[in-house]
Amino acid sequence: RSPLHEHLKARGAVFGEVAGWERANWFARDGQEREYRYSWKRQNWFDNQREEHLAVRDGVGLFDMTSFGKIRVEGRDA
Repeated sequence: RSPLHEHLKARGAVFGEVAGWERANWFARDGQEREYRYSWKRQNWFDNQREEHLAVRDGVGLFDMTSFGKIRVEGRDA
């Protein structure tokens, strides 16, 4: 888990797994179930993701990139 896990959980995060890391995939509204409901049609998290996208696009956001790979480049010719 990332250092932000509990902070994100308290704000409605619905988690998934990537490369062995549990990370927030989307955020549920107050009173909304924190689960995926898969469908051939629009997914139950579609509107949540849209709202998150617009909030970050028009304002500011914090992205937890803990699950992403990191490469350290060092040395004289790095």
